[in-house]
Amino acid sequence: MLRTWRAGALVVAALVTVNLVPADALATRFGRNKVQYGTFTWNIVQTEHFDVYYYDGYEDLADAVSTIVEAANAEFETVLGHELTTVIPVIVYASHNDFRQTNVSDTHVGETVGGFMELFKNRVVIPFTGSYEDLRHVLYHELTHVFMFDIIYGGLVESVIRQAYTNPVPLWFVEGLAEYVSRGWDSEAEMILRDLTLSDDIIPLQYLWGGYLVYKEGQSALCFIADTYGPEKIEETVKTLARTHNLERALMEATGFTTVELAKEWERSLKERYWPEVSERDRGEDVLRLVTDHREGNSYLNLGPAVSPDGQRVAFITDRSGYSDICVASMLDGTLLSRPVKGERSDDFETLHVLRPGSSWSPDGTELCFIAKAGASDALHIVDVETGKLRASFRFALDGAFTPSWSPDGERIAFVGTSAGASNLYVTDVDGENLIRLTDDFFDERTPVWSPDGSLIAFASDRGAPVRDDLRRSYDLYAIDIDTRDVQTLVATVANEHSPSWSPDGSWLAYVSDSSGSPQLHLADLRGSTSVRLTYLIGGVSSPSWSAAGDRMALGVYGEGGWDIGSIKAPLEAFADVIADGEREARIDGAYVRGEVVDGPWFPATCAGAGDGAPAGATEEADAEVGSPDVPVAAGVVDEVLAGTLAPATEAADSQVSTTDGDADISATVAKASAAYRAAVGADGPGMR
Repeated sequence: MLRTWRAGALVVAALVTVNLVPADALATRFGRNKVQYGTFTWNIVQTEHFDVYYYDGYEDLADAVSTIVEAANAEFETVLGHELTTVIPVIVYASHNDFRQTNVSDTHVGETVGGFMELFKNRVVIPFTGSYEDLRHVLYHELTHVFMFDIIYGGLVESVIRQAYTNPVPLWFVEGLAEYVSRGWDSEAEMILRDLTLSDDIIPLQYLWGGYLVYKEGQSALCFIADTYGPEKIEETVKTLARTHNLERALMEATGFTTVELAKEWERSLKERYWPEVSERDRGEDVLRLVTDHREGNSYLNLGPAVSPDGQRVAFITDRSGYSDICVASMLDGTLLSRPVKGERSDDFETLHVLRPGSSWSPDGTELCFIAKAGASDALHIVDVETGKLRASFRFALDGAFTPSWSPDGERIAFVGTSAGASNLYVTDVDGENLIRLTDDFFDERTPVWSPDGSLIAFASDRGAPVRDDLRRSYDLYAIDIDTRDVQTLVATVANEHSPSWSPDGSWLAYVSDSSGSPQLHLADLRGSTSVRLTYLIGGVSSPSWSAAGDRMALGVYGEGGWDIGSIKAPLEAFADVIADGEREARIDGAYVRGEVVDGPWFPATCAGAGDGAPAGATEEADAEVGSPDVPVAAGVVDEVLAGTLAPATEAADSQVSTTDGDADISATVAKASAAYRAAVGADGPGMR
């Protein structure tokens, strides 16, 4: 199954890669021909149930994959009562650029394909993107398909094809199960399902045949079954499906409902959950000005806003032309001013990394820097904002590069680079010379942004995430000193924080957190001791960008089934009441930690870990440590939740991964996680997430 992403919403192309499309039909658009820039010399790690293929220099990555797939296999065997009938090959590419060259499938591999399962030889093929959490998610998702095919069809190609045609399993169940297993419930699903429900756009399960809603609605429906009837009903449904090859019969035996009846009950539960929130939450246009309108512009993606230094213009990635382009629009009225980058039309701008969008203005507001795939590798480009003329392009000896940020003095550009199975922060001179690696570890670094004085770079990272039994990771905000390389914690909670943006005077930090269950705009007071949520939208937000002049902020806004760019005038004034009186998050030992956890009506541990307000990164253990609703977090609890990363080392911290050791080895990390996992499943086995 090909699995693709669109920013903010998971999209899985429900295809079996049998390659029935003629080669010349794939060549009708630029970039559709599969180009192989080199050859790979493959090595193999053999585990009990998998053959993991990798190439030289990526041994740590192969070790991590081996640990994850064996952990997944142990869980699936326990939950589903099934053992794989054959050893499964897992082919790991070091980057998405390498992954696109694969000859495992003849099908064109687009930018948004995150991995796939090749049907005929039961091979799983994935790229490494810099995030071990994303790696875990994709592997669990694809291995769910492997188990499903093995259980239901016996793993034989002839049987799969024959029975898939005569007794097809609906995609909402196939892909919903894969998301349920790999994610449980998460803030992205929460955002999408709330928006669908309150926009009255839910598609009944029996009519759900394609698009990303197959995955998100399917995931939601399976969480509903687990919450309402018990997670064991998921196992029962799968086993009955294997015996009968009929989902209607399997659902009837497990839940007593047909698909149509189940859909009605599920939709009713969504309305009961979300309809009361209409009066509590805002739509995007209620609290900010929309610079774009995806409904009128015939687009889905308007992402990665970057406000010009004077606050008058915003650059962003959009798909309104049918391609991925970088456009510049007026922050005042949304007028399209220029289209300096036309993506997917030339070998310089093959893809624009729409899953990790980002560009940055020169301090004088005349140029933009951004990163795009150009041939075999990524390149850092600089273009003229008005004319689109390419001023410079730089390539580095890296597997991938993402989200550049131009320094306030105009002399340097920071970005995220991946190499040898690691994601780190890099800085280069504006002429592409003197590349410096600022961090040197196996943590995932994201969205760097310079402080106004140019002395610090704020970024998101999973370096402080506790080692969890299920190998999941969560993200917090940090700042690194350019001169000393010291890393300090800015914001850390049991939720996920990302996309920091400094105020012009450096005393405030805007960022996105899903502490309320979906991604919302937050503001941290770096001089004081609190952080506050600024928005409470039906949908969610992404990537805030604060102008150097301080009078404008842009951000991505999700609503009514698509992403738009929003504009906020004088944000400190616009949110003055919320900043003064809004719900606070306490700062303890240098980190912001939510003061309460609110239980949701239907977020069981099976799906959500710790209820509404706790995304996929939160655990039942964290919920127990933080406490019941309205109970403040104590300093001692912070040490446990954050695993000693914000306080002097303790015995508990010793069992976690160091956040300051620049030479941390991922093999040690996964070994600890693997040991914890096996200890956890030794007696009774885990439950399916």
